[in-house]
Amino acid sequence: MMHPLVRDAYKRLLLVGRDYPLGLDYVREKAKEAFLKQAHLTNDEEIKRAVHRGRWMAKEMIGVIQLKKYRAMNQRYTPAEMHVLLRTLHDEAAARLSSSHTTDRL
Repeated sequence: MMHPLVRDAYKRLLLVGRDYPLGLDYVREKAKEAFLKQAHLTNDEEIKRAVHRGRWMAKEMIGVIQLKKYRAMNQRYTPAEMHVLLRTLHDEAAARLSSSHTTDRL
């Protein structure tokens, strides 16, 4: 039977693996390999150490995911494009505001 902490660590890795750049299948395969290598552990302290390492790995994966998302966003919205977008939004808001003030006066 699987230790509850081990099950939780495996689920965390799979949950994080959904957004991982190499895909869930890659994460599932690597996690399964790593967990099977440690299947012989029976001492609670050793299991907790291995689970701690797995949680650390999940946090590292989250960092990779966040970096990937940041780079994608940064690539999509260069400063010049962002400036134009903000100016357009500001002009649209000002136009809506001025049109609502003119209709209130009528």
